[in-house]
Formats: sequence, structure tokens, C-alpha cells
Amino acid sequence: MKGFKDARRRMKQQALQTLGVAEATEDSDFKEDYYAYKNTCVALKSLRKSMEVHLDTIRAMQASAAALTVELAAFHQHTQAAKATVALGQAHAEAERVNLASVERLYEEEVTAATELLLWQVPEVEDNIRRRKKLLLDYDAHLRKYENAARAANEMQDRTEKGGNKAATGKLPFTRRKSESQIAEEITQRKVKVEQAEAAVDESTKWLMEQFEEMDSHHQSGALLKGPMSALLACQLHYLRETMTRLEEVKPLFESTDLFAATLQRYDKEPPRAQELDVEGMANITNLNATVRRRKTHRPQGVAFGLPLSSSTPPVVCDAIAFIRAKGLHVEGIFRVSASKDVLDQLRALYDDGAQGAIVRTDFEVSVHDAAGLLKLWFRELPHPLIPTEQYESLVSLVRGDVSLENPLTVSAVLEFSTSLPAVNRELLGFLAKLLAEVADHEPSNKMSAGNLATCLAPSLLRAPEDVPPNIVLRDMQASIAAIKVFIMHADRLPQPKKRDVMENTRVTFPEAA
Repeated sequence: MKGFKDARRRMKQQALQTLGVAEATEDSDFKEDYYAYKNTCVALKSLRKSMEVHLDTIRAMQASAAALTVELAAFHQHTQAAKATVALGQAHAEAERVNLASVERLYEEEVTAATELLLWQVPEVEDNIRRRKKLLLDYDAHLRKYENAARAANEMQDRTEKGGNKAATGKLPFTRRKSESQIAEEITQRKVKVEQAEAAVDESTKWLMEQFEEMDSHHQSGALLKGPMSALLACQLHYLRETMTRLEEVKPLFESTDLFAATLQRYDKEPPRAQELDVEGMANITNLNATVRRRKTHRPQGVAFGLPLSSSTPPVVCDAIAFIRAKGLHVEGIFRVSASKDVLDQLRALYDDGAQGAIVRTDFEVSVHDAAGLLKLWFRELPHPLIPTEQYESLVSLVRGDVSLENPLTVSAVLEFSTSLPAVNRELLGFLAKLLAEVADHEPSNKMSAGNLATCLAPSLLRAPEDVPPNIVLRDMQASIAAIKVFIMHADRLPQPKKRDVMENTRVTFPEAA
């Protein structure tokens, strides 16, 4: 096989010498430059991806801080620390809004655009690489045809000179069909086609080499990513500066900040602590983390809490609503004041064990706030929230631009949305909303408006999908509250469970409320 290839190459070289052209298929230098170009583009794409990851890290840091302040604000709600924690949360939210708007714009205009400008011709280059391969194949094909025609002409000339006979001619059917003049004309045509094919290959090669040289020039000069990296640095500095400005504004609300700042400076001067942990210690930590996860996500399954929603009149909900209607409509701070954790744990255990009417059949006192807490806990522990997660965005998007509910169309849209809920969810929502509307009717005594009640209940009734960043959840918090507020204010327009079903599943009675 090797000998055949060598002979074939010698024949081609002879044909090319006759034509007076270079061998267009000899392109080792071209391949080397192409591989260098390709490697640079791959590295450039990798760098751009790393920059995007870096920007995502900035987003995650901001979102993490915002999520933490949301939890702090909820924890300190209606306490003396409420003002400070809310101010901190607002500072983070405002910094995030400004930072991400500016940083993402600059990143899009400079970092992404600059790298895309360098890479935008890559698909065209690849197309031309494929086109060049086809041109090379065409060139080789025309060259072979030229070689065949030239060889036939030479053999005919040899036979003419030696007085060739018909038997010899019979071995060359080509010569039986064409005269000497026809063969000469075909050779001329083949030569023209070979030259045209060579010119096309040269033109394609020249354009590609220009692209390779341009990319290499940018790379060797260091200017390839100078602009994007400068923009990325500017984004980092802007993020730090804007965040610092807003946090400095709320710093006076936290009197110990300077004290801890001094402690941090002292830590900076100390050598870092060695972090050594043996295999046994690592195993203990792993087991501890696994235990924590199990405790958090795998409680013993009972018959009341944490089960999929299957009825619009669950006994726990019916009992808690009856309790609140009988004793709690006038109680100040209902649904806002925290329940006793010990009482909630005991009530939950009783209901999960199958006890009926446990909220009033206990040897410990149950307050109205405990009943309200039990109701929130039951909704919060549904594996799928009352407003299904997959419909979260559909609902929030209706009120995102009108959280004050000034536009009547917003209210109509939210109420229309309720018709898309599963029948059980829709009836249970109406059942709960009716109770909350009754509580709101007693606002002068209990200090709980529809808006206040929505603020307390919204986190238990709808949850964003897990892949939604905390900063987006924070942004949509007011929209979620506004949507629940609509349901409370217009509870009379929501369907209710059948009274017979409510009575059958309510295991408590309050004669004094009659």
C-alpha cells in the first residue's frame, strides 16, 4: 500500500510540474495554524464561562445576604429589633437591585459583547474549513482526470510512433472514442479546471489564514481579553462600593458593629489557624451532618401533618378554624403573635397519632395564638403548598407590577387565577380565606388587617420553586402578600367546602359561641 501511495504521489508531482503549479494539498503549515486558532477559541470560551461563573458568584453572595436578612426580619418581626433588621434587609435589597442592574448591563455590553466579537467569526471559519476540504477534493478529482487524459495522450503518441496495432488499442477504450485532437482539447480543459480549482483553494486558504493571524495577533499582544477583564474588575469595584454605601447608612442601627470591626482587624494580624482534621473526626462530622439532614427532612410520618392534600376539610384545619372563630376573632395580634413551641409539638404529636379534637382535649392550656400557629404549621408542612409551586410564577406575575392593588383588573386577574387551582385546593383556600376575612372584620380590636394577615400567612400558603434565587423570592415577597390579600378581601367570591363535610370533620364544639 505504501509503495502504491508513493508511486501515486510521484505521478501527481509530474503532472503538477507539467502544469507549472504548486501542490495545493500540501497544507501542513495551514493545519498547524488552524489547530492553534482552534485552541485559542476553546480557551477563550472557557475564560468567558469562568467570567460568567464569577458573576454568578457575585449574584449568589448578594442573594445569600438578602435571604439572611429576610429571615432576620421575619424572626424579629414586631420586636424592638424589627426596625434595624428591616432596614438592613432593605439596604441589601436596594444594593442588589442597583448592583445587578448596573453590573449585568456592563457585563453584557463589554464582557460578553467583547468576547462574542472575537468569536463571532468562528462558525464562518468552520464553514470555510469544510468548504476548503471540499475544494481540495474537487482539486484532486480534476487533477486525476487531467493525469488520465495526459497519460492517454502519451500512450497514443507512443503507439503512433511505434506503429501500434489494434490489439494494443483495445486495451484503451478511451482512445477508441476520441481522436487525438479531441484528447488534446480535453487536456486543455482539464488543465483549466485544475487551475481554477487551485485558485479556489488558494483564495479560501488566504481568507482563513488571515483569520488565524488576526486571532494570534490579539492573543500575542495581550489585548485579547484586556477590555473584558477591565470591565469585570470595574463590576467588582462597583458592587463593593455600592453595597458599602448602603450598609454604612444602616450601620448606626447596630451599635456593636465597630466593636466587631476592631475584632476582625485583630484577627487579620494573627496567623491563620491550622485546620487539621483526622479521618475519624471527618467521619464524625459527616455522620453529624447526615443526622441533621435526617432530622430536618425525615420526621416520623403521622396521619395529620405532612401528607398530600386530599380533602378540603382536614380535621386539623376544621378544629383550628372552629377554635379561632369561637375564641380568637377579637384577640390582638392573632396570627402575628408566635405560638408556644412546646404546645405546638404536643398538639402535632396528638393529631399525628390519630387523636380527635385534640386542640380542646388536652391536659395543657391551648391559647388562640397556639391554634393560629397550629393552622399555619399544618399548611406550611404540606409537601405541596396550597398554591401549587408550578403555579407560583403565574400568580405572582399578576400582581408584580401592582402590589398596592390600585388597578381593579389586577384583583379580577387574581380571582380568575383561583379558578385554575385544583378543586380541593380552591375550596380549602376559600375556607381559610373566609376565616381570615372574619378576623379582618374585627381589626379595631385585634389590630389585624387583611394586609397584616396576608403577611403572616403568605409564606405558609405559597412557595417559590427551589431553583428560584433568594433575591428573586425577596423581590416578589410583596407580590405574594398582595395576592393572598386579594383572596382574603374577596373571600365571598371563592368556593367553600360543603357544610356537611365541615361538620363531619370538626371534632370540637363550643357551646358558649352559640
